[in-house]
Amino acid sequence: MRHAVILGGGTGGTLVANRLRRRHDPHELEITVVDQDDRHVYQPGLLFVPFGLTHPEDIVRPRHRQLHDGIGFRQVAIDHVDQTAEQVHLADGSVLGYDVLILATGAVLVPEETEGLTGPGWMEKVFTFYSPEGAAGLREALASFDGGRVVVNVVDMPIKCPVAPLEFCFLADWYFQQLGIRDRVDLTYVTPLDGAFTKPVASRAGRWSVDGLLGTVENLRMESVAAEKATDVKPFGLEKPLRSVGLVLKDGSTRTLEIGAGAPDPTATPAPSPSPAKAGAKPEPMKPTKYYARQAGNGLVAVVPATLADDLAKGMGELRAKRLLEVATYETEGFEVVAGGAKRTYAKSTSKDKDGFDKTQWKRTAPDAKDLETTKVEDALFKMGGVEVAEFVDAPQPLAVYGLDAPVLKVTVKAKGESWIEVAKKDAAVYARRSGDSAVLKLDPAKAEELLKAFGEL
Repeated sequence: MRHAVILGGGTGGTLVANRLRRRHDPHELEITVVDQDDRHVYQPGLLFVPFGLTHPEDIVRPRHRQLHDGIGFRQVAIDHVDQTAEQVHLADGSVLGYDVLILATGAVLVPEETEGLTGPGWMEKVFTFYSPEGAAGLREALASFDGGRVVVNVVDMPIKCPVAPLEFCFLADWYFQQLGIRDRVDLTYVTPLDGAFTKPVASRAGRWSVDGLLGTVENLRMESVAAEKATDVKPFGLEKPLRSVGLVLKDGSTRTLEIGAGAPDPTATPAPSPSPAKAGAKPEPMKPTKYYARQAGNGLVAVVPATLADDLAKGMGELRAKRLLEVATYETEGFEVVAGGAKRTYAKSTSKDKDGFDKTQWKRTAPDAKDLETTKVEDALFKMGGVEVAEFVDAPQPLAVYGLDAPVLKVTVKAKGESWIEVAKKDAAVYARRSGDSAVLKLDPAKAEELLKAFGEL
């Protein structure tokens, strides 16, 4: 039996583990997830903590409960990885052997890298809502805030979820209006970005990002039935849905899921009352809002988790493919390379080895026939997914400006249809185009050179 070890039990590690479990029988593949703690934070919910709309304890769940049956979970720190021996050494002295190692250790906040940020005033007047502790501290500060200046500052890029600070501003505007002190608050948004929104563009979707979104819909469970045969959907916010998701099924039919936000739930526990707008006057306490869902045209209305509306609010910045071309080698049937004025084609064949496992063999089929090292071919294909897009040019100039009128490499991949990339060099920069995307992509030069070399050696 093969063993896949996943280091990190956050969103990425959990999604990969659950997808692998669905794809592979437990008798074929053992899956183990390792993390130093058992606290999975639903990070989109942190945005609502400062305004009393949720609490840190409400958005934290045990990591192991997010994993499907048949997945092992080890709560222990990682000491080191021995790649030669294919072993993970854990802090408790135990060792995990692996056939496949997946790193999903995630990102950490480093506010100390911004000079002065964590100095005097940190967690007193200066906060981040990107951590449970920071969001809770900000909640306490806002509860005693009577007026003045609030600055929402995006210090630098990259940050996790760049749209969240702008969403914070909208919530803060609403929050201060509820308190009756909006006219006493100077709310300022500071950002290095030159625009908050862009016009719609055709963009290639990130495979795993979209799969994660579809997984949210697929795993949706209603909390209760609000109405079995609703004739008036206005009380559920479904007259003008907050979100609508259209799904095209394999048989060509469509389904539309509608999400609505109803009136504040009178049975919910109200948030702690913020500071009063005027002496002796208390604003109405804010209460969580129930979210409702139905299939369009259906009378059954269900209560669904409020987090669903946030997941479905993801925009292009979160869902577009940020790597040149995500290729699954097991799905790839063949590919074609055009470089230096020459065209070469490659094909894959599969047979069984002595243990009954699939054995892959790649060969060049034109202009000459030659068997190739499978690892070398798959490494080249993987490198397309390893090249990060440094910049998206969504309103590109003529292709000649980027050298893409005469690309140095074009790769067309056959895997459940065709996808292609073109790579060009211009003035020490490397640019690319790809199928399904109207943007010109500026690439990391070092990674792009590795890609060009890998395909040049096939």
